[in-house]
Amino acid sequence: MPVTVAAQATTAGIVTGLQGRATVVRAATAERQALAFKDQVHAGDVITTAPSAEVRVLFGHGAVVTVKPRSSLTVGATPGGSPLTLTAGSVLCHIMREQMPAGSVYEVHTPNAVVRLRGTVLLVEYQPTPPFAPGPLTRVCVLSGMVSASTADGEMMELGPDQCAHVGERPSPPPSPPPPWREAPPAGVTIGRR
Repeated sequence: MPVTVAAQATTAGIVTGLQGRATVVRAATAERQALAFKDQVHAGDVITTAPSAEVRVLFGHGAVVTVKPRSSLTVGATPGGSPLTLTAGSVLCHIMREQMPAGSVYEVHTPNAVVRLRGTVLLVEYQPTPPFAPGPLTRVCVLSGMVSASTADGEMMELGPDQCAHVGERPSPPPSPPPPWREAPPAGVTIGRR
């Protein structure tokens, strides 16, 4: 009789905070289940948050990642190993440099950007179809520390504290409403023949 041995998933982190409703699709089983406080997350798991939900995950080496509302994040194996992959929404990352192994770098990937960080607090947001932009947009905002962000083409930029950058097509401003007189001419003005 054959013996089946289940593959053990690599534990990448633990849920240390949960507000609202979030789910996880387990890489090992492809099964969707509700995420709960103190659940382990594993390499390849996909965390998805509801419109008003947030999930905070503590990864090894003191990395804390908060998955914001309406977001989808694929978990990497370890800091300095497989990256986190954000396919929708936003994440707030707090990476403690003093707890990371020498030479390791944490990465957050989106479909059109790669953000590399070490000892940093930053927000990464990805919009596949942003309003008023012709294509996908990744926004990177650094609160403290330094990051490098690169496009899929390899174009690189360095960002420091209180700096933000857009990767992809930058949104154009929304169209402004027409001046009030376009709806009706101002009092005393006649348009056309008399």
